[in-house]
Amino acid sequence: MKRIPFLLILLTTYSVYGQGLTQSADGKSTIPIKGASVSLDLAQTDLTIGFNNYDKAVKATSARGIYGASVKAKNAEGIANLFSSGDLVPLGQAQLLAGVTWAGKQEKTENNLNGATVIMARLGKWETRFRKLLNQELKDRIHNACAGIKDEAARARTERNMTDDLEKFKSTPELFETAIEDGPSDTDDIRMAKKMVRTFAKDQHDEYNLVRNKFIDQVANNAQDFSAIAPTRFTIFGFGGISAIGFKLFNKLDTSNLSKSFSNINDRGGNIGIGFNFQYNNCWFGVSYSYESSNNFEELTKKDYTLRTTNTVGSQSLIQETKITGYAGKYGKVELNNFNVDFVYDWGLDDKGNQILINPYLRASIFSRDTSLLLNKTNLGAGFYFFQKDSKFLGGFYIELPDVTNNGEKSKPADQQDIRPALNRLSFGVVTKFNLSSIFSW
Repeated sequence: MKRIPFLLILLTTYSVYGQGLTQSADGKSTIPIKGASVSLDLAQTDLTIGFNNYDKAVKATSARGIYGASVKAKNAEGIANLFSSGDLVPLGQAQLLAGVTWAGKQEKTENNLNGATVIMARLGKWETRFRKLLNQELKDRIHNACAGIKDEAARARTERNMTDDLEKFKSTPELFETAIEDGPSDTDDIRMAKKMVRTFAKDQHDEYNLVRNKFIDQVANNAQDFSAIAPTRFTIFGFGGISAIGFKLFNKLDTSNLSKSFSNINDRGGNIGIGFNFQYNNCWFGVSYSYESSNNFEELTKKDYTLRTTNTVGSQSLIQETKITGYAGKYGKVELNNFNVDFVYDWGLDDKGNQILINPYLRASIFSRDTSLLLNKTNLGAGFYFFQKDSKFLGGFYIELPDVTNNGEKSKPADQQDIRPALNRLSFGVVTKFNLSSIFSW
């Protein structure tokens, strides 16, 4: 008999900056991957490695401490420039996280009742699949058993009668064990065929009951299995980190020495914040608020330059060319606050374990201390990520509407504004994540 496996999946939730299960175009998420993980954002040329203790922390229903760390390296100019000309603006970030997580408190009787309801619903679906499987195997067994009947007419009639009985009792396989009874005119061949089918049906049904009862006993004797069906979990955490960026800034044209028209910028920044996560069953809600010391690199204009140096000796000249990627504009450090919100829903696509995570999100940079350098902006987006429950790989994409209110364009002179409809401003990114421990041992 083919055994049908059972999998009770414990869904837990937390929040972390830089180790997200899903993410937006800026690489942020408030829903994490458990354990050690590696993620790559192809649109942002963003590679992140993270580690945390969430896997152990959520196994206890009492409050448990959590901690995590992540390191990110990326090309701030995105993957297009990296592939086309090799341009690279290095950006690095390191993050630490610490907090506490605990399971929601529920009355034991209510918890058991809710858990039992869900369990029996799942058991009913499993029983339906089992009976379909059992009946198909019985049809094959009837055909094989009747093949030993020597009389061709009796063989066809017996196979048809037993198949009709199968259809009559297909919803109750336990009755099929005795449904095929010997008739007074049955030959020894026919009696042997019926006996073989009855024996097979009884063995299959006994094994069916064994697996079914074992499943029910396991759940009934383990209270944690009930809470695992529809868990509730809360997490509060604090996080902080540092960042660094390096690039060439075009200051102004230095006619005495053109190479001095550029300056090397190597800036440091950081952030500190607090967040909260709530989870119910296969739904997550995460929110975080942070202070950040940042810069307005994203507002600068990229320009490519060629510096030519000519050395003349007699009638000969040696010309040397140096390619320089510089960024023009008013550059400076800016302090601001970030407000992030995520909602994630885990939706099962089929019985084979194929899942999709649907993740609408909000990313807001607010309270800029210098709006002449960096404006307040709000981005809205949605991510869609596909995986299998037994897999350690997750891949998907996100669609994002940056600067929802067009603050950037509205700040420009009227003749330079390019205010476009929302559909014409959407950005698109592809994300892959690989977990080094157990990405979906939820």
